[in-house]
Amino acid sequence: MRCRSCGYDLQGLEEHRCPECGRRFDRAKPDTYLTKPVSGRSPLLASLLALALIGLPVLVASLEDRGPTLPDHWLAVLPLSMMMPAGLILGWFVLQKATRAIRGQLPWVIHPRAFVAAFIFSLLAVLGTFGAIVFVLLDRMTP
Repeated sequence: MRCRSCGYDLQGLEEHRCPECGRRFDRAKPDTYLTKPVSGRSPLLASLLALALIGLPVLVASLEDRGPTLPDHWLAVLPLSMMMPAGLILGWFVLQKATRAIRGQLPWVIHPRAFVAAFIFSLLAVLGTFGAIVFVLLDRMTP
């Protein structure tokens, strides 16, 4: 049982207030305190998924000129077109969470190196998406 704000161990306290930061908690309500640490593994996996969601359409688009073209059927093209925005949104949320963990704003964090890796991968995903958008726009503007 840890404080939601600062991660202080609340076991054995008489008063229902964190002595470190002053936040109130109620033993009967588990949503007022943390029961398990925040792990960096799920943000790391989410950031790798974001990279895959962004990288796969870019890879398919780059291979389209060298091999068989994608079918024009909308059922085949729609999932690929939805992957990049989904990867961008996922990467943005992971980037925010990893930034909070690295700054020490998330209490009771385990696997801090995974948060650093998640920060790097999600930053690559977000910047990669914007880079791909700029590249496509520049490519369409040149004759």
